[in-house]
Amino acid sequence: MYARTDATTSFLTCILVVFRMKTHPSEWTEDDLRQLIGQPESLTLEFIASVLCLPGQGFTRLLGKEISAFANSEGGVIVLGIKENRGRPRVAIDLDEGIDPEKFTLEQVQHSADFSVRPLINGIHCHAVPLSGSRAGRVAYVIVVPRGSTAYQAGNYVYYIRNSWRNDPAPNHLVQLLMSRATAATAALEIGNCEILTKDKYHQYRFDLVIVNTGKQSIEDVLLSVKLVMNSDEPQLWAPTMFVDSEDAIQDELKSVESMLEIGENPDEYRRHEMLQGPGIPFQSGDELRCSLRRIMQLLYQVDNRKIFPQDRLVFPGGKWLIEFVPQYLQLRQYQPKLHWTIYLDNAPPCSGVIDMGAAFLE
Repeated sequence: MYARTDATTSFLTCILVVFRMKTHPSEWTEDDLRQLIGQPESLTLEFIASVLCLPGQGFTRLLGKEISAFANSEGGVIVLGIKENRGRPRVAIDLDEGIDPEKFTLEQVQHSADFSVRPLINGIHCHAVPLSGSRAGRVAYVIVVPRGSTAYQAGNYVYYIRNSWRNDPAPNHLVQLLMSRATAATAALEIGNCEILTKDKYHQYRFDLVIVNTGKQSIEDVLLSVKLVMNSDEPQLWAPTMFVDSEDAIQDELKSVESMLEIGENPDEYRRHEMLQGPGIPFQSGDELRCSLRRIMQLLYQVDNRKIFPQDRLVFPGGKWLIEFVPQYLQLRQYQPKLHWTIYLDNAPPCSGVIDMGAAFLE
């Protein structure tokens, strides 16, 4: 069991989209690349057509913007040899004709990637994916860019960051922050104490969210943003909430949440609101999540008189998180649930990731 830590919480809003596949990109095959069809470019994924992949400074400059942006953000994958639509963001529609590995070798791709940014990045991995059928003898290339430990500059002397599917120049204050990233605090999110209950013909999935200090610096204040993505709008994610009894406490809470809840400063209205009826505010998946502020939540931890030390864990205060309304005849993994998270820390770049909730509950 994880030890619980007292904390106070307040509510804000945020949306994060992160792409993740089952196998590591360094092991992708042609079948894995075909699974990308229909996927948009994202915070961690970029497509480049084969026609642009020619040895020389032009390709190195093009690659430098992508690698700089990924390394200065959370890392990512660049796939060379994907046909896209012309929308924004661009979406993969098929593999293209591929690249002739004799004219543009894997070693040349690796060299272009390694020397496209300054300083050098340790851990850029390039590998060739042989193609079949009418593309036999040709390849696609996959470039895996790790999250960097400092700020990385492209060949045009610009520092880039990844902004959704775009590469944007990084402002000076962020560049300075990135340069201190090697010594900055880092954190990750895990789930623990998973259990499944059955009630009224539905499964209820209960779990703790656990923040792990993965860095070398102690952490005091943490802002956590979560988003549940599934292939159905039926199940709901419920978060723990604060329960307040006195009118003074209600008024204090109203000051921090009234702008989001849009319920004014009437304590009676607040008492009737679902926050006091628990166990929490539901997060709907799909379009409803993006259009309803009441179904998007961030929770701000302010740990009193103690720190989260390196490698220590903090269980989200207030009780269990729940995924509800999963029929008994179905299993959670059939909804392909992914919990996307971002952790914001003081004086450090945000940390983000995704948890496969279906795999976490072994039924």
